[in-house]
Amino acid sequence: MLNRLTGIPWVADFRDPWCGNPFLQSRPRIVERVDAWLERCVLKHASRVICNTPTMTRSFVVRHANVKEKTCTILNGVDVETVQSVRPRRLAPAGHFVFLHCGQFYGPRSPSALFEAFHRLITEFPRESENVRLAFVGPPAFQGQSLVDLAANAGLSDRVIVCGAKSHTKALELSVGADALLLVGASGPGSELQIPQKLFEYLALRRPILGLLSPDNPAVSIMEDV
Repeated sequence: MLNRLTGIPWVADFRDPWCGNPFLQSRPRIVERVDAWLERCVLKHASRVICNTPTMTRSFVVRHANVKEKTCTILNGVDVETVQSVRPRRLAPAGHFVFLHCGQFYGPRSPSALFEAFHRLITEFPRESENVRLAFVGPPAFQGQSLVDLAANAGLSDRVIVCGAKSHTKALELSVGADALLLVGASGPGSELQIPQKLFEYLALRRPILGLLSPDNPAVSIMEDV
């Protein structure tokens, strides 16, 4: 309405997908239909449409051919000066190798693959993995279960460090102090439409990144290009 009354261009900026969002599955059909109608209205009337992943842009163009000429991709970014001024903070003594994950596990983004892989690592290579640690910075639970309990169930109590939620600055300090950073994508339908924001901070920190991602996740091509 404001666009029509004033003539000022309206830019619709999608930081996450609307329809097909992997974190909004199993909703009533009537809600999905209303969302699909609202999405069509927004895409039709917006002067320009911005998506933060090329896969989301392609999804819009395939489903709404009339938006092709006014839709573009602008990836998420990071304040490089803030990130590069961070001082490292270690979670384990020298000689230990720390894999660190920042952020929250919820919905189709699960820590189960990490725990399974880490359990196999220490079981099959006990000597080589003796000083390897898995650390988590962020909300300390997944689907009502604490990460501490999940680690214990996987036989990893003495190898997993659960830090809980931290300020952004402290999370960056712990990230730059880690030996490798973990990037866990969502699984299932729609997972190819999103890129975790932490990827861009990880890249700015210039730390090695281990990604658990579906092959079609756009984060894969971004890391390959870097």
